[in-house]
Amino acid sequence: MSLNKRGSLIFVVFLLILFAFIGGMIVSLLSSSSISSSEDLLSAQAFYLAESGKEIAIERCLNEGFCDNATYIFGNGRMDVKFLLNTPITLDNKTSAILYESTSEGEIGSIKRKIEFKFWK
Repeated sequence: MSLNKRGSLIFVVFLLILFAFIGGMIVSLLSSSSISSSEDLLSAQAFYLAESGKEIAIERCLNEGFCDNATYIFGNGRMDVKFLLNTPITLDNKTSAILYESTSEGEIGSIKRKIEFKFWK
């Protein structure tokens, strides 16, 4: 085998190894990007579950008088609402009210998002 042919063969093998490495990196990046996108979607869903739990808790407390901890199931997610503290306050117009401090946690799959909120009644 001549020196010129051996050099060409080594160059071709080098190119094959280089292209295989680049292809492997592209596949790796695409799969991690896909996983990241699905986790972002679950994170957003968990946040909106927490927001929904907050809205349900405020609605039930103001209109139905149910101001206690509760768990709500919605599809494949859940919302845990906790009332942490209720404090009597006086508003600017000199009327009395109760200030509620609460949390709402949305959970879907293994992703959880928690929000804290206050409202008065």
